[in-house]
Amino acid sequence: MKVAVVGASGPVGSATVRALLDGGAEVLAISRRPPLGAKAAAAAAAAAAADGVASPAGAAAVALPVDDPRLTFAAGSAGHGAALAAAFTAAAPLDGVAIITPGTAAPAGLVGSALRAAAGAGVPAAAVVSALMAGRPELTYGVRLGEAEAAARVAAAGMASLAVVRLANFYDNWLAAAPAVAAAGVLTDAFAPATRIPSVAVADAGAAVAGALTRAVAASAGGGGVAGVAVYRVVGGVETGPDVAAAIAAATDRPVVYVAASPAATAERMVAEGVPRWAADSAIELYGWMNERGGAADLGEAE
Repeated sequence: MKVAVVGASGPVGSATVRALLDGGAEVLAISRRPPLGAKAAAAAAAAAAADGVASPAGAAAVALPVDDPRLTFAAGSAGHGAALAAAFTAAAPLDGVAIITPGTAAPAGLVGSALRAAAGAGVPAAAVVSALMAGRPELTYGVRLGEAEAAARVAAAGMASLAVVRLANFYDNWLAAAPAVAAAGVLTDAFAPATRIPSVAVADAGAAVAGALTRAVAASAGGGGVAGVAVYRVVGGVETGPDVAAAIAAATDRPVVYVAASPAATAERMVAEGVPRWAADSAIELYGWMNERGGAADLGEAE
């Protein structure tokens, strides 16, 4: 199986690439920030010259096995359809493509652009990453993700199989904060103490995307899987804020308590940390919606 991954430098994208390689696939990793090194340099330069896409200066190398002969690289992004189409055509024939878009206030355009490029290059199967809130009319970003999924269905109409993978919150977000939380003895977030939070590890999310793409490829070739459109919900577990605080305390052998912060204070903290205002506002809207319902029991049931 030979596939491409768009958005390969991010956490989910790189985890997807690793899972596909572990499964024996050949992978074309496409990213704004291809790994540094001779293998990636020529591809990055060619893509930049063709469509104005370049790796940012000083971008950190992606944690991928760059010397694996089954792994090749190209510079590009979901929003640059011409560069993607060129990369897909140069790597043809491709059996499938995974699309992992960056967080944006308008994801439909990126998803549609990437899938149109893939369909135009004759790629028969695709997997698109979304989130559990997709399609929820009560949530602004849920509506936008629903629009992105609808755009994916339209753009992939000429393909044999499309997988939509809706991911939960990442455990890795908690893990990254764990040292500071343990030092302070306090875990703070806008979730109410009783709110149940569906989460998944990034590595497992990547494995799920790789698995969904593999099934879509098999379906497109008549080898099983789900023909047409399949939707997968990916949740590793469900915990409350106090559960997470207790886990950090147990792992670090230090006392940690959970304190629910106000949504407004949490939004301002997120913005101060560099999160775009639209993303902070969307997160606070989700927090409030989940707090009203207790969390995981309702999240993701709308279609």
